[in-house]
Amino acid sequence: TTVSVGMVHLTQAPITLEASMRAADMACYLAKERGRNRVQVYHAADSELTVRVDEMAWVQRLHMALEENRFCLYAQEIAALGIQDGPPGGHIEILLRLSDETGRIIMPEVFIPAAERYGLMTALDRWVVQNVFKVVRQTLDQPDQGPLAVCAINLSGISIGDDEFLEFLREQFSLHAIPPELICFEITETS
Repeated sequence: TTVSVGMVHLTQAPITLEASMRAADMACYLAKERGRNRVQVYHAADSELTVRVDEMAWVQRLHMALEENRFCLYAQEIAALGIQDGPPGGHIEILLRLSDETGRIIMPEVFIPAAERYGLMTALDRWVVQNVFKVVRQTLDQPDQGPLAVCAINLSGISIGDDEFLEFLREQFSLHAIPPELICFEITETS
């Protein structure tokens, strides 16, 4: 058994009790990351703690964005440099973006590190899969639809290692009646 402690010197801490508790929580997280079984004292000038505070703020924003369905999908064509025969509809990679509270588009490198660190990647991966499958199904249901592109979806290593995620994928394929050959799963570079 080990103990990780986050301490805040109240005379040097943020003004409110809530802010002091949040600072102690961040210090405790940092103690765990630095090897556990240690005491970490909060210092406002600590750049590593500042990064953690920013990431924790993203956790709340990501939960709200999931509840409010504020993520959006983009498609980027994957094309060969030379002339080659490929699938009739080609290939596209699905990209995730976040529309913030003001409607501004946030790139994934801003919010994905917080999602990975605080266990939200599987929820984001599920959102992406559900929404890509809905779009593919709608496109398949359109009359006179030509061949569809193969959709490459990035998945986090955490989702791939989650036993329940495979069952979720099976359910989504069945629910939306998506031909498996239209979907390609990729493991993100960070994994």
